[in-house]
Amino acid sequence: MEIFYETKSQLQVHGYMDANWAYNVSDRRLTSGFMFSFGSGDVSWSSKKQPTIALSSTEAKYRGVAIAAFEVVWLQKLLSDFGESVDAPVVIYCDNISSILLVNKPGLSC
Repeated sequence: MEIFYETKSQLQVHGYMDANWAYNVSDRRLTSGFMFSFGSGDVSWSSKKQPTIALSSTEAKYRGVAIAAFEVVWLQKLLSDFGESVDAPVVIYCDNISSILLVNKPGLSC
C-alpha cells in the first residue's frame, strides 16, 4: 500500500476531531479521536478511551480538542525536523458549538 501526496507550494494541515460522551454505560469514560492531513493525505490519527469521566458533551469535546492540539504541536515540530514549515494556522474541526466557543474564549463559562 502506498500514500501519494500532491505537490503544493504551501503546506496546509487540517484536523478533525470527535468525542463521545457517556457512550459506554459500564464506565462512562469518553472516547476521543482525531485525524490530521497534510495537503492530500492523512498522516496522523488516533482513537482512544480517555482515563477520566466527562460531565457533559462540551467537556468531552473540549478535552478532545485539547488532545488534538497537542498533536498539532508535535506535527509542527516533526515537520520542522524535515525542514518544512506550516505557514497557515492549523484548524481543528469540531462539531460542538459550546466547545468551539470555549476554545475561542477560554474565560467564557458554558
